[in-house]
Amino acid sequence: MAQASFTILRLEPEPTATLEPTPTETTSTLEAAATPIPTVEPSATPSPTPTPTPEPSQPQARLTSTVNLNVREGPGLEYAIIGLLRPGQSAYIIAVSP
Repeated sequence: MAQASFTILRLEPEPTATLEPTPTETTSTLEAAATPIPTVEPSATPSPTPTPTPEPSQPQARLTSTVNLNVREGPGLEYAIIGLLRPGQSAYIIAVSP
């Protein structure tokens, strides 16, 4: 059989000396002065301009070369060659001549 024993202590704070406030003299006097408050007049604000909704992007046509293909500056044989597409290479079509 086990037995437990314990003691309950009542703890109280030790008394301390109480300090009495010493009176102080204040001799300053504040006077309220009327201060004008600046007012802001409302100005006409322009209404916000609506943001244009971008058009949905359309899929771009793409060309895949099956032969060596000259890429020119413009839509005709009279324009200078600026590149070459080899078989299997592709490019986006940005314009078509009539």
